Amino acid sequence: MPEYWLLDPQSQWAEFYQRDERGRFQHVPPDPQGIYRSRVVPGFWLRVDWLWQDPLPPVDAILLEIGGEAYARRLIERLREQGWL
Repeated sequence: MPEYWLLDPQSQWAEFYQRDERGRFQHVPPDPQGIYRSRVVPGFWLRVDWLWQDPLPPVDAILLEIGGEAYARRLIERLREQGWL
């Protein structure tokens, strides 16, 4: 396992760990903007405060923010394939 997350929604606490080159897990805090970037899933990142929003942010809004134009193009392509557009 190259990475793991510890999340506690009640206390709104999150910690992220990634395995280093020696095989040891190191704590990796979110950046100053509160974003955690995965090394396991290329291009995936997470605004930690999304986890604590009530109500949770819409999935499509998050996917558009993370995936940007590439996600939007793929979504349009899939909608066309399904006959929705």
